[in-house]
Amino acid sequence: MISMPPSVERTTPVRPIPAEEIPLAKNSRGFFPSRFATIFGVVTIAATVIALILAAGGPLLVNHVSSDVPAGWTSVYDATPNDPASWRAQEGCNITAQGLDARGDQNQDGCGFVPSQENDLLSQGFILKATLAPDGSLKGYQAPFIAIKGGSDEVYVVFEQSGAYTVCINDCLRNTLNFTSAWHTDGFTTNSIAVEYRPGSDAQGSRIVVYANGQQIEAVAADISGNPTLVFGALREVDGIYGEALFTHLTLYSASGSSSSSGS
Repeated sequence: MISMPPSVERTTPVRPIPAEEIPLAKNSRGFFPSRFATIFGVVTIAATVIALILAAGGPLLVNHVSSDVPAGWTSVYDATPNDPASWRAQEGCNITAQGLDARGDQNQDGCGFVPSQENDLLSQGFILKATLAPDGSLKGYQAPFIAIKGGSDEVYVVFEQSGAYTVCINDCLRNTLNFTSAWHTDGFTTNSIAVEYRPGSDAQGSRIVVYANGQQIEAVAADISGNPTLVFGALREVDGIYGEALFTHLTLYSASGSSSSSGS
């Protein structure tokens, strides 16, 4: 049975707040309690100066998701995820004209991607790119997760609209949340998540690499050999507001897959 990612210990490091976060489309939630309001102005000024510096040189200092797909890899899915054949009808996994709308309060197990359940599309290597609707277009709080279930290691990639994220291998309880400035927190801009897996060799172990809006933010050792499946969903709640994620486009390249749904 597919299960919801375990609760994450909500220990949050203090970080400068990028200028793009002001104003928010919704009231700020997550890990910024009101006691930080007194230093908000100072932090904002400092962050503005840093943002101007990074705007000029930042793109040269980060790793970006590669646009090159390895030779022999196949595009097995490239579509708005609202085709019924790719998603099992269940509560909390709502097929809409915009895409797959996952409600964490209605379904903690997430929404299984049927092609990955019927074929091994992941274990030999894959690149997944997922686009999300802006937080401001949701009734709930944007808190998406992507899970790779059923392999030797189970992997959870979890984000919150505040820019907090974690990548869990098997046990999320021991993980604390990190922040990335690559995440668009204004509530009006779309975000994208990319996950890349390439099996290891004798020289290098297998790794999961995670990107936010094209920038690499995490790389962890993981072995998903076996017959893993993809699951998309949202956290149950954040600060009393139910978690939601609207996936508007998914692209999946596979080293082993040759048959699946593909569209536009």
